[in-house]
Amino acid sequence: MSIIPAVAIHQLEKSYLESDQKHHIFSQLNLSIAPGEFIVLLGRSGSGKSTLLNLVSGMDQPDSGEIIVNGINLTRLPEHERTIFRRHHIGFVFQSYNLIPTLTVEENLLLPLELIKRINSTDRKKVIELLSKLNLSDRLDSYPDRLSGGEQQRVAIARSLIHNPDLILADEPTGNLDLDTGKKVLELLIGLVEKAGKTLIMATHSREVIGSADHVFSIRNQQLLPSNDNL
Repeated sequence: MSIIPAVAIHQLEKSYLESDQKHHIFSQLNLSIAPGEFIVLLGRSGSGKSTLLNLVSGMDQPDSGEIIVNGINLTRLPEHERTIFRRHHIGFVFQSYNLIPTLTVEENLLLPLELIKRINSTDRKKVIELLSKLNLSDRLDSYPDRLSGGEQQRVAIARSLIHNPDLILADEPTGNLDLDTGKKVLELLIGLVEKAGKTLIMATHSREVIGSADHVFSIRNQQLLPSNDNL
């Protein structure tokens, strides 16, 4: 019995236009990620790490090729259906946190559940339990502007996990944090994801995570190449 990949990418092509010039980001890119794997993407700024995460999430579409998540071909779905799929199956941790400033910490965490019309007493209990694991129990009623950068990122991590998605995408999750805070946040994220058996794809400049990853790739020459950093 074959296992369906968590993410399968076939012959992916992606480019953009700048000053009437076409710039290729990915060319005939192929990748298969098994359920529960932790993948790290390395690469300089502008190399395409964030673009790849946006493509895998369905927020962006390739020029050609296929992106299949949990057996669903996202490239064949219209935008609305991709959004619905993402809300149910994908958690996204943004570098800039993307918390809604007019909502409390609790309300920010409940929002993904409201979007999939799934809020009950069990889910509210889960919010409290998750915040407790992240040492944020006393921040339930706080607004984002009252939180430190590390606290905001921990809330963003909790929000990405609250709806129990199969796939977590993290885009430079410690890029706005100091070294010590960033290290603690990475340890929390990786620990929570591994304990839950989720698939994690992380774009990062931080090399502290390399030892925890199943595979490390560098984006070079429009391809994902195994990085020497995980040898």
